[in-house]
Amino acid sequence: MPRPARSSEGFALARLHADERGVTSVMSLVAVLVFTILLVMLTNVVRHVDDKVRMQNAADATAYSAGAVLARGLNSIALANRVQSDTLALVALLQALEQNGDRTGQPLQPLLLLVLGSPDSVEFPPGDRLIENYQRDLLWSVPEAAREAALEIAARHGLPRGQLLPGAGQARFEADSQSGPRGPIVGVLWRTPGLEVGQINEFDPRERTLPILDPNADGPDLLLLPDPDDALERARRSRREAAGAALEAWMDVCSASGILIDRDVRRDAAAALDELLDVRHRHSNLPFLLRSTPERGAAGNLALQWDYSLLGVAYRQFDREHGPRMFRNPVADQSDALAFAQVRLFLPRPRYRCCPWVFETEHGPVLHTDPWSRDWDSFNPMWSVQLMPADAEAALAVLQSAPSAGGAGFRPLRLDNVLPQDIERINTH
Repeated sequence: MPRPARSSEGFALARLHADERGVTSVMSLVAVLVFTILLVMLTNVVRHVDDKVRMQNAADATAYSAGAVLARGLNSIALANRVQSDTLALVALLQALEQNGDRTGQPLQPLLLLVLGSPDSVEFPPGDRLIENYQRDLLWSVPEAAREAALEIAARHGLPRGQLLPGAGQARFEADSQSGPRGPIVGVLWRTPGLEVGQINEFDPRERTLPILDPNADGPDLLLLPDPDDALERARRSRREAAGAALEAWMDVCSASGILIDRDVRRDAAAALDELLDVRHRHSNLPFLLRSTPERGAAGNLALQWDYSLLGVAYRQFDREHGPRMFRNPVADQSDALAFAQVRLFLPRPRYRCCPWVFETEHGPVLHTDPWSRDWDSFNPMWSVQLMPADAEAALAVLQSAPSAGGAGFRPLRLDNVLPQDIERINTH
């Protein structure tokens, strides 16, 4: 039976069905589309990861730099305490030498008495106790310097290359346009209870940034302390120990210099020191004290967390999404980008040194270590700072607090139903 003839349309459809030209083009188009989406996604992820690293570096540098300023402030307080004790001891020794016929140090006495200022017998002291005034100035000026350091360090990390333009001064005073469309990174220092440094009442000994108390009767702290008598007793005991040790050291120096230090001089120097400590300056020229001393157990950990730990937070606007119709950051609608780091002020232990590792003395073997004090007190000028894992409870409190001053306008995280255990799970510190 003969096959029916095909129409022209039939032949065209048959040729189209059998024609495989252009198949590769369609597959290539699909592949290009998929790879474009992957490229945009990869670019987006890489940009956000890079931004996260930069923000974390800014937070680390902010916390450490501001903590270093506070550590220097504590060292300055400790050195002032030592100078105070040395001055009292030297005045007592010079008076004893003068009583025993040695007037070598007579020209120096008026200067030392000027440093100590008016005795307690003056009804209205004119505020001339130089060491006390210097330490009081440190209590408010050092936290302010730490706040300025946090702002400056964070702002420099927000610059495109981390460098100021030629001729520029400080980064936080330059135009925001230098930091790009997102504006500068703003660094804020927090005490771990959730108190922002710069907004704290530095004249209140219970909450000031530096964990220091002023036990002197002419200072403002005694009226605010819960137990002022205890603070006075601790200060007098510490001063007597330090001044007594300083007096022994001064007498050794004088003996080594050829000045006669006999039994009479030692007796008169001890009596003169007692008169200075118990009469002339019983309520003044007292050493500043630490607010708390870490001890073993939960109370010691609480003291470390409350008084000696700080949180540095870096704030900035979120980076834009690359491929905004494909990717969306839900957090950006409610808060701004931030990163945080925690530091702790501490007194390092003396390091072991070589060689030898041990000295043999008449009292037995002695470890060869750095000549540092092992005491955690306000006379130890070895304060330092270290980065440490952030405390979950402190981080939770700070991250939900809105910054003020330099960080005004930034939106904190909303962590309404988040627990400290949740922070520990996601915390990378």
